[in-house]
Amino acid sequence: MKKSPLNVAASLPLIVGLGLAGCSGSNNESSAAPKDSLGPTNAAPAQQAKAPSGKYSSNTKTGEKINAETHHTHDSLTWDTGSEIRLDLANEPSADGVSIEDGALVITKAGNYHLSGDYTGQVRINAAEPETVRLILDNVSITNSTGPAIAASGGGTTLVYTMAGTTNTVSDGEQYTVTGKKKPDAAIYSTANLTLAGEGTLTVNGNHEEGVHTTGGLVISNGTLNVNSVKTGIKGKNYVDILGGEVSVNSQKDAIKATNSKEEGYGWARITGGTVKVIAGDDGLKAIRTVEIADGTLNIEKAREGVEGQYINIFGGAVSVNSIDDGINASLKDPLPDGQEAEDTADPTPDGQPQQEPSGSVGGARDTTEVIDAAIHISGGQVTVNVEGDGIDSNGSQTYTGGTVTINGPSTYLNNSVDANGELLLNGVNIAAAGSGAEMFKVPSEKSTNGYLRVVNLDVFTPGRTVQVTDTETGAVVANYTVVTSGVQLFFLSNPSLVKGNNYTVYTVSEPVQEGSTTLAPGAVEVGTYAAE
Repeated sequence: MKKSPLNVAASLPLIVGLGLAGCSGSNNESSAAPKDSLGPTNAAPAQQAKAPSGKYSSNTKTGEKINAETHHTHDSLTWDTGSEIRLDLANEPSADGVSIEDGALVITKAGNYHLSGDYTGQVRINAAEPETVRLILDNVSITNSTGPAIAASGGGTTLVYTMAGTTNTVSDGEQYTVTGKKKPDAAIYSTANLTLAGEGTLTVNGNHEEGVHTTGGLVISNGTLNVNSVKTGIKGKNYVDILGGEVSVNSQKDAIKATNSKEEGYGWARITGGTVKVIAGDDGLKAIRTVEIADGTLNIEKAREGVEGQYINIFGGAVSVNSIDDGINASLKDPLPDGQEAEDTADPTPDGQPQQEPSGSVGGARDTTEVIDAAIHISGGQVTVNVEGDGIDSNGSQTYTGGTVTINGPSTYLNNSVDANGELLLNGVNIAAAGSGAEMFKVPSEKSTNGYLRVVNLDVFTPGRTVQVTDTETGAVVANYTVVTSGVQLFFLSNPSLVKGNNYTVYTVSEPVQEGSTTLAPGAVEVGTYAAE
C-alpha cells in the first residue's frame, strides 16, 4: 500500500515541554487528574525539569510500599490548545521539527502534536532529555507492516494521549525489516520513558511480538487501553505503573511485566487504581523484583501463573486470579543477558502453551524447597484465587496482616492452597481455602495471632455447597465459604475470630448462604468439631 502523505492544518508555535517532577511516590496517590481538568486548556505550560529516576529505595521485602518517583506528573495531562500543532495524516507536513523520512513521520522537537486520520507507515519521535513530545490522538489509525507503528528514541519522554470520545488504533506487522541485537519488537516501542493517557480509547495490536514496550519506564494514567499481542502485551523494562483507566490485555505470553534485574530499585510493577483485565498464555502480572497492588481492580481471567515477583505486596483493591499453575508466586529469577527473560525467547508448544523452562534454568524461577530471598505480604483488599496448582506460593516467607483471601484449589496433586518455604504468619487476615493438597499442608508459624482450622478428607465438600463454621460454645457463625473445587481433600480456615485452643463446629449447607451471615442456615449438616491451632 502506498504511504500516506501528511500535512499541517495549522502551523503553530511549539511549546516548551512540561515539567517532569515525579508525583507517583510512596503515598501511592493516583496521579490521574480529575476529568474536568484533563486535556487541552488555556493554561501556560509548566517549566521543564529532568525526570526523576523511577527507582525505589524502600524495603519492599518487609512489606513497605514502593517509594519511587516516576517521570509522570499531573501537569503532563494538561496543555494549552494554542500550542497544538495539528497534523492531518492525509497530507504533507510543513511544521518546524516535523518531516517525512523514508515513509516515516519524524518528530524531533518537543511539543503538542494533534494527530487525526489514517496513516500507513511509522510515527517516529526523537526528542532529547528533558524534552516531552505529546501525541494527541484524535480518531487515528496508524499501521506499519515493517516495524513499530509508533517508535520513540532519544532521552526525552513521549506521552500518547487519546482525546475524549475518540477511538484510536495502532498496529504493526508480523515481519520487521529492522535487524540487530536490540531491534524494536512492539507496535509502540520506546527507548525512553513513556506515558499512555487520555479520555478516549487506544487499541494496540502487536502482531510481531510485543504490544507496548519501553526500555525505560512506563506509566498508564487513564483512558481505555486495549492490547493484543502474539508475545508480551505490555513491557516496561524499569517499571510499569498503572494509576487508573481501563486496561485490557490479551497476550499469547506474559501480559504485563517489568524486567530490569540489573539495576537496584528497578524492575517493579504497581497498580494503584483503575481496572486491569488480563488473558495470558504465560504470566498475568509480573515483575523481576517487586509487584505492588494498592488499589483498583486486577482480574486475571486466564494465565499459567497469575501474579509473579520476588516481592509481592497487596495493600488493597480487588484481585481475582484464574491460573493453571500458581495463582500468586514469589520467587527469585535468574536474569538473562541484556535483561531478557526465558519466556521472551521460548516458542509455544503445538497446543499454544508456552514451553516450560527446566528447573533452575537461567531466566526461570528457581524451583527449590530452600528458603530464598522472596516474600509475600497481604495487608488489605479482596483476593480470590481459582487455581490448579499452588494457590499462594512463596519460596521465601508469607505474611498476612489484613484483607480477605479466598483460595479455590488446588485441583492437582502435590500442590497446596497456601505454600511457603519459609515462615507463614497469619495476623488479622480472613482466609479460607478448599482443594487438594492435604499431604502438602503448610503449618502456620506459632507466632501467628490468628488461630486456624485444618479439616481433611471431606467427601461432603462438593461444589456449590456452603461451609459454615460456628463457635461451638456460643453458636455464632465465624465464617462462610462456598465450595468451588471438586475433590476437596483439605479445608483451611483462619481469621481473627478463631482463638487458639477453642472448639469450632463445621457444617455444610446445600443452599447458598449470604457471605456475611452470622446465623446458621436451616438444614445445615454437621461435619465435626475441631480445635483451633
